[in-house]
Amino acid sequence: MRQKIYPIIAVGLGVLISLVLAELTLRIFWPLWGYSFDKNEPVMHEFDPVLGWKNKPGHYIYPAYDGVGPDVRVIFLKDGSRATSGNVLREKNGKNIILVGCSYTEGWAVSDQETFAWKLQKKFPHLNFYNYGTAGYSTYQSLLLLQRVIPFFKKSTIVIYGFTVGHEDRNLARSDWLFIMSLVSQRGQVYLPYVTIDSEGTLIRHAPERSAMFPFRKQSALIAFSEMLYVRFKTRGRLEQRNQATLKLVMEMQKLVNSYGAMLIIVILDGTNERANFYQILLQKNGILCFDCRVPPTPDLLVPGEGHPNDRLHSLWADCISSRLQRLLH
Repeated sequence: MRQKIYPIIAVGLGVLISLVLAELTLRIFWPLWGYSFDKNEPVMHEFDPVLGWKNKPGHYIYPAYDGVGPDVRVIFLKDGSRATSGNVLREKNGKNIILVGCSYTEGWAVSDQETFAWKLQKKFPHLNFYNYGTAGYSTYQSLLLLQRVIPFFKKSTIVIYGFTVGHEDRNLARSDWLFIMSLVSQRGQVYLPYVTIDSEGTLIRHAPERSAMFPFRKQSALIAFSEMLYVRFKTRGRLEQRNQATLKLVMEMQKLVNSYGAMLIIVILDGTNERANFYQILLQKNGILCFDCRVPPTPDLLVPGEGHPNDRLHSLWADCISSRLQRLLH
């Protein structure tokens, strides 16, 4: 009897030791383990059945990420746009500039007056800037949001889409992005709409999808890692679609904007030279205006203790966009 039990015990101990070693190794060497949102951040998003999530109207004040700087102050208006001036009661029937994009366009981790949208409003007081940038958004979500808001503008002169190369993965709901989204789920960013390309090259739209969330994922690095591997398997094969999908989405955005008699401008805010040049060439071939406003994200241009662009980088973006807009409007 003992001769039968001992091998079972030995195997069980071997498996247990292996699991413990794997757990410890992942906790030490896996960068995503322990990743979480800042506990001081208020929940500034709410669920949306089409967009996945959207900006939650309200006034928000929370401490600086490094505990030293001034409080971060955020105002989201009733339509989900972020304040771009002290006048929050403007009519949408003037000459309007609509901004869409992700956290870079929204101005995550900085106060209202530090965003490039606010700075552009100050540079062009005769225009109305509406900042619909939303943290975590993809090209597809920006397109969906634009479809919702642009009909309310009687005279939309220009739409600016703040593009970052990271939007490629978000458009396809690739595994790493889905996993990160699930880690920051307390921000309200859980359900992600996405697109894929079928065998005939057609853009297929998918309703918001939530990433898998294994039990005890926040307590065990091994379980969290297993969850990520599962999501990677589920979303395999999407990487090669990123160029085609992103371009098709931008083309749909251009078609939508043109249907309202407006002009679309793509502003590249970050990305490698290779990827930025790739999209600049594609956009130019398709007749879409593109501004390359990338700036190397050195530490002095990032929010201390958080990592998003700070007031100085937003000023550089505003200067880049305004200089080109000035020429375009005259």
